[in-house]
Amino acid sequence: MIRTRDGRTWEAAAALEELLKVLPKGRLISWLFRLPFVRPLVDRFYRWFARNRYRMGCGEHCAVRDENLDYGDGEKL
Repeated sequence: MIRTRDGRTWEAAAALEELLKVLPKGRLISWLFRLPFVRPLVDRFYRWFARNRYRMGCGEHCAVRDENLDYGDGEKL
């Protein structure tokens, strides 16, 4: 999740898209989000990654949320 000073928030693919807009070379790939199928694919990958980050070596520094959190996509650990 990305939260700006003015209180706006973005999650998953939307957060990645916003982050790419402010990175120096992020605009080189941020145009991909204009393609209709990209955002659903990135959202799905984001949920998979978030659900499995503990298995990929992310330790206590990633423990912002419960690792068994239900992401609302019908898949549970």
